Amino acid sequence: MSLPSVTCRGEGLPRFAKVLPLVAMLAAGTACLPAAAEPAEGRLTIQLNKAETIAGSCRITLVARNGMAGDLAGLGLDLVVFDKASAVVGYAAIDIGVLPEGKTRVRQYDVATSECSAIDGILVNEVRHCGSPDAPSASCQSALSVSSRSEIDFFL
Repeated sequence: MSLPSVTCRGEGLPRFAKVLPLVAMLAAGTACLPAAAEPAEGRLTIQLNKAETIAGSCRITLVARNGMAGDLAGLGLDLVVFDKASAVVGYAAIDIGVLPEGKTRVRQYDVATSECSAIDGILVNEVRHCGSPDAPSASCQSALSVSSRSEIDFFL
């Protein structure tokens, strides 16, 4: 199949020739999506995506992705909250819930009774439960990878 050779305003170039560089850039851009767009194979990734103060409490938004082999019938984490002086200012036991293989879930939790700007970091202290006969909590803990898009550090 050949493309029509239509000139553009007397410039001597076929119309499609002006569009090809744009098409190539768009195609390259879609091939270079961040790795977080797909679940990392064999990994359980949790991203602290956002933190905002709501009615005097710090609410965090987590994005969880199951790149492990198999569904998780439930996932629970223990979080420890640290202030700017590295003092523990709170604990939160969170339940992310069902997380099918290859699935991404977004959940929100209130983790501290202070403003988010007073929080320096959140530690994933342990995996409380990981609901899969094929993935005991220890294997979920070792497969866990965390990151943060917030000014609050999120770490293991």
